[in-house]
Amino acid sequence: MTFDRDELSRWRRARRYAVPRWMIEQATERRLAGDWQGACAAAAVDVAFDPALAEKDPALADDLRHLVPELLRWHLPRSGNGGGTLGTHHHVTLARHGDTELQASTPQLTEGPQRLTLDLVPVDDEAGDPYMITKVDWTSARHFWDARHTAALPDGTDEPLPDRVLLDAGLLTPDDLHPLVRAALFPGLPPGASGPPEPALPEPVRVRCGGVWHQVVSGGGALRLEHSADEQRRERAMRALGGAVSGCFAVEQAWTSGEGRLPRKLRAQRWALFLHAQHGDTPAVLRLLDAGVDPRVRDGRQRSLLHMLHLVDPTVLLPRLLEAGLDVNGLDYQERTPLHHAVASDGSPVLIGELRAAGARIDVTDWEGWSLADLIRRRRRRDLYALRDEIERDHPGIGIGYESYDDDDDDD
Repeated sequence: MTFDRDELSRWRRARRYAVPRWMIEQATERRLAGDWQGACAAAAVDVAFDPALAEKDPALADDLRHLVPELLRWHLPRSGNGGGTLGTHHHVTLARHGDTELQASTPQLTEGPQRLTLDLVPVDDEAGDPYMITKVDWTSARHFWDARHTAALPDGTDEPLPDRVLLDAGLLTPDDLHPLVRAALFPGLPPGASGPPEPALPEPVRVRCGGVWHQVVSGGGALRLEHSADEQRRERAMRALGGAVSGCFAVEQAWTSGEGRLPRKLRAQRWALFLHAQHGDTPAVLRLLDAGVDPRVRDGRQRSLLHMLHLVDPTVLLPRLLEAGLDVNGLDYQERTPLHHAVASDGSPVLIGELRAAGARIDVTDWEGWSLADLIRRRRRRDLYALRDEIERDHPGIGIGYESYDDDDDDD
């Protein structure tokens, strides 16, 4: 079996962004200290059962002590969206203990928070979310998650793992691998730290401007241009009056609006920033902002970093982005605000409260006419029913209305 170009690209991005080195190091430290719950927390794995249950079952307790949660994340299937995010609606059976099984579940949304859920469920349990339709059995594939078996990782000769394919294609080096994967595939190498590299810091990019080459760079919290303050004021005044812009100023406009073309290297820098956010890598986003990356950047779908807050830690990022002047009610290409994204894509009630405290409006609809109340019903967000009721009380008639679609909601 071979991988086509899209599959290679998807797995390369997963290896670069999905399991950052800091996650590997923190989860490993906690696992080796005997703290399996801490290891899960470091690897963005939510434990959905009472940990005290493990004390009653020595075999289960042993499995949990040897669980490598970030390695589990490393090997899980990826979606076909190009960003290398987790495949959705997967139930992965890790081990069976009597009439229960240890099970890891992937998110329901491709672009939702990249968190896993670890649970104990009855064997062959078909209850729960009907959309979780893909069941995977890894009880005989402990090398994907169990520290006692990682040396048995297939080398790619008997079955395809994307790591070997990426290595053979020259798209990864041994030092880019998870340390346990590196040790399994290259047992002759001396042991050492490994994992995805740190985020690449922004570099200057050449732009053709007025018949000459200029450099632009995302630094100092802005997109820096080789133009005087007076020149920049004149161009922005012309743009405000509807005049056409070109060269460096067209690049600046595309950078902050998400509309228009960017030089390839600058587009790659923007893509990397948003991929770090998409995979929930708050430390990487902070590192780039600390390095001077312009926080006003918007991606090709006109989303700002505020639209990505449901994927990262908003506690540290929301105040920083607001201080930089980002609009908490800014619209993306679907005319959705950051609050729209938080409601529709499993953002926490805490985040939604923080956005509202920052001035997010609740009387908004997107380009299809969906209100926040519509999205709450559509996504069955029982944790947001109070917000739904507030919207329908204070803004009657907004949106398409509950009767316009079928959501088999049990209501209150």
